[in-house]
Amino acid sequence: MPNKSVIAIVVFAILALPMLNLPINIDAQQIILSVSTKDTGGKFFGPQIVQVIVEGSSIRDPNSSTASLVVKGQSIPLVHLGDSRWYAFFADERTFTRLASTTGIPGSSDGDFWVIGPDNKELFFPTLPTAIGHDSATNDPTNPNLDLDGDCPATISGVDPCVEWPYIRLFNFMENDQIAIRYSGQSITLDYVRPSPNDIALSLDREFYPIDAEIIFGLSDYMWNINPIEEDRVHFAFSNGSTRVFYQPSSSLQAESVTNVLTDLRFNSNQMLSLRGKEGIRFENTIDGMSETIMIETSPNSGTFENFENRADMFAKERNVQFRFDYFNKSIAAGMGKSDAHVDVGKTESKTGTPPPEVKEEEEQEVKIDPYSISEPKVVDLVGRSISRINVEGPVLIQTTVTNNLEQEQPFTYIVQVKDDNDYTVMLTWIKGNIYAMNSFSAGISWTPEEQGNYTIEVFVWESIDEPGALPLAKSLQVSVF
Repeated sequence: MPNKSVIAIVVFAILALPMLNLPINIDAQQIILSVSTKDTGGKFFGPQIVQVIVEGSSIRDPNSSTASLVVKGQSIPLVHLGDSRWYAFFADERTFTRLASTTGIPGSSDGDFWVIGPDNKELFFPTLPTAIGHDSATNDPTNPNLDLDGDCPATISGVDPCVEWPYIRLFNFMENDQIAIRYSGQSITLDYVRPSPNDIALSLDREFYPIDAEIIFGLSDYMWNINPIEEDRVHFAFSNGSTRVFYQPSSSLQAESVTNVLTDLRFNSNQMLSLRGKEGIRFENTIDGMSETIMIETSPNSGTFENFENRADMFAKERNVQFRFDYFNKSIAAGMGKSDAHVDVGKTESKTGTPPPEVKEEEEQEVKIDPYSISEPKVVDLVGRSISRINVEGPVLIQTTVTNNLEQEQPFTYIVQVKDDNDYTVMLTWIKGNIYAMNSFSAGISWTPEEQGNYTIEVFVWESIDEPGALPLAKSLQVSVF
């Protein structure tokens, strides 16, 4: 299955050096400055919103003259939220306001800020923690630059940030600008750049699809990660050999077409998914009367998208044909079956001690016995790249190659089971269908760990979910989640 990446956070901690001149109201050892950009040299693109977080138990007022957040030489306000951290957002004025006006992102602009406001927060930032208010009667300083009642008489500016939250500070960025972010002696530099093919990857969950099999497509393109708090959604609609693209900044807002403004948003004109062999695919969804696939970000701020949430929206329909996806300068293709083969995906999740399937243990590293053989399982990211670490809430792909060693078509069931340290089954998922004579395919099933710890991943190949068969196969892998 395609990949899912995790928020990559750049963290700079101030060292407590004897000669360091620090503000008296800040304990530098307890302050962390982080940004929401992907760990690829700190690049951001087009209309993307950059989230800045300052956290530390000793922070009182981070908007004071001794400790303020400075972006591109301008002080911008931080707001104290319910998770005890201080937040700020900024974006490019021209591209973001163009996107907002095209797609109906709620709020309005005075040139320096895009003001979303508390009435629109649940539409655009529904999972953002609630702000800690400012009590004007007692002059409570917990959030001195925030007026949740909306009665602040001052005009919003970098000097006087009294305004309804949430809001986004707007700047005029040029291509290849280097943006310095500073807070109390800490500094992060970001690069505002054009999209590059090196940052893009495509994936399919199989190389060959039996009839009625779900087609799960993955796209890794960090430029579509515009909203750092929510799961962005990109809709690609196919009609008469052309494609239209619709963007949806959160699940609470409608998808709107951005086809005609892509270059205005600093996307590349080829940053549009095209599909050859559409006639061989059955689509579950339509938009504006066109067949579509909906790419949903696998987790907020990941930049990795797939069309599989509860159920994929594309299915193999034709026999003995191929289809191909093209995006930017990347392509990926797969074939479809010569005969009907019903394929189901099953999944159960349990924390009640589900017993593992009872199969014979195989001691060889590579099993080569009729009727099937399977390779050792491996854990990769959603586009098939090797990973060195598995993180909580970071989706990964459990991948195994299954081979039919006979000169005849055979039914099969591919099962993945994940167990924790207490031998409880936390995920049990399977794929069943037919595999053609002397054929192999790379089977992949995604898993998003919810807790830290050590896990055992077991993969099985059975004749069916109810019948292991004479020679069931099993492999296992030990992994740790951080």
